[in-house]
Amino acid sequence: MLLVAKVLLGVLAGVMVMLWFRWTFKMKDQAAEHGIEAVNATGANFIRGDIGGLLLALAILIVLFLLQGGVWAMPIVIIAATVILGRVYSLVADGFSKPGLQAIIAEVISIALVLYINSAN
Repeated sequence: MLLVAKVLLGVLAGVMVMLWFRWTFKMKDQAAEHGIEAVNATGANFIRGDIGGLLLALAILIVLFLLQGGVWAMPIVIIAATVILGRVYSLVADGFSKPGLQAIIAEVISIALVLYINSAN
């Protein structure tokens, strides 16, 4: 079971790298798909930096966790939990979003995987 959890977390890191690539190099397509519009260079900078940067940082942290273990667990959990907090607030303040709920589920699963792997090592 531990190996399966590690593989799933590794796949998740790979998906995050793919998403980083899309948000960084195909930002207009990705933004349109999610109903986001960058009306100027500052908006594009924030989308690429904040969304893309967060995805790449989490992917790197996951790889470090899988390679080096426990010391990298809590940064992943904290970042994912704060993203969940923002998403939950958005669901309350802005209304229901199926992709938003799906993202919350994926983030909860990633936290569970990290905590499981960390406790098993």
